[in-house]
Amino acid sequence: MKDSSYAARAELALLGVEAGLARVVKLAVARCKVDFQVIEGLRTIERQRDLIAQGWSKTLNSRHLTGDAVDLVPVIAGEITWGNMAAFDAIAEAMFSAADELGHLIQSGSDRNLNSFNANQTVVDRPHWQNPYPFRIKDAGDAVAARNEQKEAAK
Repeated sequence: MKDSSYAARAELALLGVEAGLARVVKLAVARCKVDFQVIEGLRTIERQRDLIAQGWSKTLNSRHLTGDAVDLVPVIAGEITWGNMAAFDAIAEAMFSAADELGHLIQSGSDRNLNSFNANQTVVDRPHWQNPYPFRIKDAGDAVAARNEQKEAAK
């Protein structure tokens, strides 16, 4: 059974996150088959430096610094879980569905090249979701069209 408290937690964690991306996350929280938590949204430069020092990030050019990224993790039986790939897939399904419904382009950390989920990736960051960089808008739109074609073909 889904825990409704995750919607309230998301509201707080999404403070400072770009409005369109925040709307996508809120809709995904409401519709996802599994509970998930927003563990990172807008970051300070100090937080980003700490994450680099700890080995969790590799860049000072993170979309988190501008409020254009979030990190989402599944919560199973009240505990954050990192190894449940089916739960991450459920989050991805909810995020893409919400983004498509709201007409908001998003990019998964598992598909940084926007060609297909997890394909040819040197870095796979399953919790990470972001607004695409402006120079990737066309690629993100093409990815939406490809997802829609796959949905139609599966019917």
